[in-house]
Amino acid sequence: MAASVQQEDVDLVVICHVNRDHGAVVREALKNGKHVVVEYPLSFDVVEAEELIALSKTQTDFYTSNILKCWVGYIKL
Repeated sequence: MAASVQQEDVDLVVICHVNRDHGAVVREALKNGKHVVVEYPLSFDVVEAEELIALSKTQTDFYTSNILKCWVGYIKL
């Protein structure tokens, strides 16, 4: 992941990573001036989430998705 957020020809990073690592990956992307879209959760830590939001306001565009995912399985007709 670190290499992709450091590439100059990358403008937008979509983060669908292991949940526990979301905060670290978002921080790295923002520090590299990328627009960021991250799936839920932004972070497991409220303080870290607040820091990331504050950082995003000084850096670039930032979006978080709070879409709940569910699996309904297959239905035999």
